[in-house]
Order: sequence, then C-alpha cells, then structure tokens
Amino acid sequence: MDLAILDADVLIDFLTGEGAAEAVAKRLRAKAAATTAIVVYELTRGTAPGERPELRRALRGVRVYPLDARAATRAADLWRDLRATGRGIDDRDLLTAAIALTAGLPVLTRNAEHFQRVPGLKLTEALR
Repeated sequence: MDLAILDADVLIDFLTGEGAAEAVAKRLRAKAAATTAIVVYELTRGTAPGERPELRRALRGVRVYPLDARAATRAADLWRDLRATGRGIDDRDLLTAAIALTAGLPVLTRNAEHFQRVPGLKLTEALR
C-alpha cells in the first residue's frame, strides 16, 4: 500500500469510528498514512483541549507535511485557476491539495467532489 495524505474528514471518521474509519486504520497499520499541517490545524481547531491527547495518539507515527513556499505558490496558482473557472474550493482543501501535489502523493478523502477539481491531483480510495 502506497503512502497517501489523509484529509481531515477521514481522520475525523477514524476518531469517531464512523465512515472511513477502517480504511484509515488499515493505512495506519501499514504505515501508509501521512497528512498535512493544514489538516492538523483543522483537527486541533475542532478538538477541545481535553480531547487532544486522543488526537495526538491518532497522529502518532503519521508524517505531517508542512506548508512550504513551493506548496504555497502552487496553492496560489491553483486558487487563481479554479476561481477563473468558477470551480473554487475551500482554502484548507486547496492548501492540502497543493501540499499533496508538491509531495507527489494522492489524497484519501470523502470530499472527492472538491478535490477532483484540482488538476493533476490523485485520489486514493475516494470515499463519498
């Protein structure tokens, strides 16, 4: 199983035991899971301080890709292109997609509708 970027929605599923929980668990066991600093922000923002130890345990051993200058520039270009076609997506998804593209990795998400708008981005086990 190849490495993939896990989006916030599937990690939330894993934490709650719903939806894509088993797909995420399988990737975690296979050490085929990564995520982005943007996703960590999303998850932490939505997690009460008392629940953060559970979040940290879920992310233990998961490589977190940063938003660097290359990914930020790519995200800005994607934003401009998608906006010009009227197919823009949320900035957090756009930043995650740009990081995945820069790293050359697919994204595992239930939000395939948005991520499919990003040219060249591969989705793996795209769940709805």
